[in-house]
Amino acid sequence: MPIRVRLPTGVEIHNSHQRQVYSRSYFKALVVLKYDKTETFTYGVGPISYDWNTTDSEVLRLRSPSPEDLAGSGHALVGQTQMMRDNSLNSDVSFYSSFNSSSVYLSAGKSGEGLLKVRVALHYPTDYKKK
Repeated sequence: MPIRVRLPTGVEIHNSHQRQVYSRSYFKALVVLKYDKTETFTYGVGPISYDWNTTDSEVLRLRSPSPEDLAGSGHALVGQTQMMRDNSLNSDVSFYSSFNSSSVYLSAGKSGEGLLKVRVALHYPTDYKKK
């Protein structure tokens, strides 16, 4: 079975085009890794950090666990900051992760429009950090 190995070059929120939901309902959003904006990764496990947010929390609200919800579980999923390499700036920068998961649940509140955004930090292997 031939297997292609590549490093991701982008991300996309799966099925996010023109989504319309009922007020007071819940839905799940999932981010997928992309290569060259056209190919979707089908499998991969690696050190990746996610930061989810919305533009209007009264319209769309993240339903992520609080640090108290995860206390004692050993998970560092909420409110973590780490130093990451930003090649566009050619320096290390602070990357804050509000909820470090590839998927998130949202609740729809009042009627209106809101944007869901995700920033992703890919921890490339040391061999690739200088390229």
